[in-house]
Amino acid sequence: MMRKNIPFSTMPDGWVLTYRKMTPAVILAFDAISRHNPDVTLFIHAQAEPEKLPPQIVNIVHNNTRITYHVETVPAPGLYHKGSILVFPSKLEGLGLPLLEGMACGLPAIATDAPPMNEFVQDDYNGLLVKVAQRLTRQDNIAFPEEIVDMNDLVFKMDYLIKNPELVYKMQNNARNSVNNYNTF
Repeated sequence: MMRKNIPFSTMPDGWVLTYRKMTPAVILAFDAISRHNPDVTLFIHAQAEPEKLPPQIVNIVHNNTRITYHVETVPAPGLYHKGSILVFPSKLEGLGLPLLEGMACGLPAIATDAPPMNEFVQDDYNGLLVKVAQRLTRQDNIAFPEEIVDMNDLVFKMDYLIKNPELVYKMQNNARNSVNNYNTF
């Protein structure tokens, strides 16, 4: 993969402490990428209104017409059919069920290179793994550290898949087959 610099707004440190799924990071990365990729869209399925996000992110959500922010509780299989790639840079997961659900629906994943995400996503096969920039010990002494993704790498990986639709198609098949091959669930 050839690295290309795409400018993006930096994420203030305080944000990483409150958003486990790293939704602000995804929105910032997409906003940067969408300036150079006019046909790309972002569908966010959330449990909370966008106004719960930092003001800068709310502004992006409201002003970038290619971002759809959908708030609703939806039964399985959810809204995975709305996308072609699952962007999942979560900083902390137990099992990572949304990741597996998305892959079962044929979505290659862009995920944090940390457990459990990197136990399911095989880099360059059924998705891409994003480097960890920072590990944080939680105040509540939970056993798992919080893994904060490298924003430059997240932007790069998202842009890379946007520019390589043939690879996305291959990874979609591999994602579905990967989940089908798990027989321990």
